[in-house]
This record gives sequence, C-alpha cells and structure tokens, in this order.
Amino acid sequence: TRHSNDIHCHYSPIFGMICSMLNLNSIEIQRIFLYVILRDILSAATRLNLIGPMKAARLQIELSNYNETILNEYLDVRIDDAYQIDPIMELIQGAHDKLYSRIFVS
Repeated sequence: TRHSNDIHCHYSPIFGMICSMLNLNSIEIQRIFLYVILRDILSAATRLNLIGPMKAARLQIELSNYNETILNEYLDVRIDDAYQIDPIMELIQGAHDKLYSRIFVS
C-alpha cells in the first residue's frame, strides 16, 4: 500500500541526504559514491552475463585505484562547473523527425 509520506526522489539527492544525516565529510561521501557506482556497473555487467562474478570482483579491486584518481582530479569542482554531454544523442536529436522510431512523439 502507498502511504502519503512516501519519498520519491532521484538516487543522488537521497544519497546526499543520508550521508549528511550520518555527518560524513565530503571526501568520504564522494569516495562512497564512486565505489557504489562502480559496484552497480559491475553488477549490471554480471547480470547481463558480460562478465562473471569472479571477474567483477577482480575488476572492483583493480578499478578502486582509478576511483581515487577520479576523486583527486575532481575534488575541487564546484556545482556551477558540472555539465554533461552526449554527442551521439545530440546527433540523433538533430535527425529526430527523420527517425523510423521516434524517441518522443511531437
């Protein structure tokens, strides 16, 4: 059953809220977030049978050093500097009216 106080939100804000409630510092939060993202990607690859569970475990260990590199590289990035690009999607959007199966009906 649904309750009127159910929370519906994206993962990142909920993750941030919980970490704030636990009084974790910024570096700990970012390290945990990167770990969870890597774990989720490897878990998806395992469920899709692209890699086995042992390979996923090895990759988790091997790529944990890369997580530290990413953390150190983007540690001081402000929210105003955040951006996202997807060149393939931008190309597809430009040809949207010519696609056989449209992404959105307009």
